[in-house]
Amino acid sequence: MKALLIDPTTLSVNEIEISQEKFLGDLYDAIGCNLVERVCIEDEQGRTYEIWVDEEGLFTIDPEAVCMFAFEGYPQPLAGKGVLLGATPDFYESADTPLSALDAFKRTKFIRPISLL
Repeated sequence: MKALLIDPTTLSVNEIEISQEKFLGDLYDAIGCNLVERVCIEDEQGRTYEIWVDEEGLFTIDPEAVCMFAFEGYPQPLAGKGVLLGATPDFYESADTPLSALDAFKRTKFIRPISLL
């Protein structure tokens, strides 16, 4: 499946391929983690997306680095790298992302957390 890797450490969004046969393994490799979580988004045009992120990403972030991102249509920042895919309207199945890397980049804001200590 055509997917996009959102990488806050390099401030980039790049096209990648996720295999249906090795779906979880490909996600783990792309994100660099052992446990993933799915975030579901529906935009104003009714298109559905999912972003897969590191379930434990908040425990491993570096407060001195840009290591989080916000994606238009989702109310909170996400920690670490994310893989953006499309989804069926009922969010039952993953699908090719309907966005180009440039369109997704325009919808992404990269964030550096503020350390209060």
